[in-house]
Amino acid sequence: MPRKIVLFIVLSTFFLTVYLVFSGAEILNKPLINAIGMPFGTLISWIGIIAFPFSIYFACKHINNPKTRFSKNYQTVLKILIILAFLWGIVGYYLADNWAFNFSSKSVFRGGVKAATYFWNYTYTIVILPILFVIVYGLHSVFKKININRKLK
Repeated sequence: MPRKIVLFIVLSTFFLTVYLVFSGAEILNKPLINAIGMPFGTLISWIGIIAFPFSIYFACKHINNPKTRFSKNYQTVLKILIILAFLWGIVGYYLADNWAFNFSSKSVFRGGVKAATYFWNYTYTIVILPILFVIVYGLHSVFKKININRKLK
């Protein structure tokens, strides 16, 4: 499938999940799989968290098809971010001991306050790191173009 079509699909998925989460859509609280207590919100959030670094991957032509050492390094970092996004739901389940990611003031680790802190720190990290990645990649690209233009003059 062409890169631009995949990019459109991934970006559309990401923005749809962002809209659903921030609008507080009712579907988020509806049960997806009753037997394991997984609400639609967990799956929708998980898909959005995965779609975010994937959209960066497909948006940046030089990362998607690297030709330089820097592009290969950026691609490796982005692949790590994608893996971390894929692991979000599993890590969340381990920490919360449920698929709704509900935590309480239990004295045990799983499902308790300390686990909630780890969960939210992990969630913030996997959302903030791709943003920082785009900033660093963008600044690197700008400085590279400025340096190339200086050499041409």
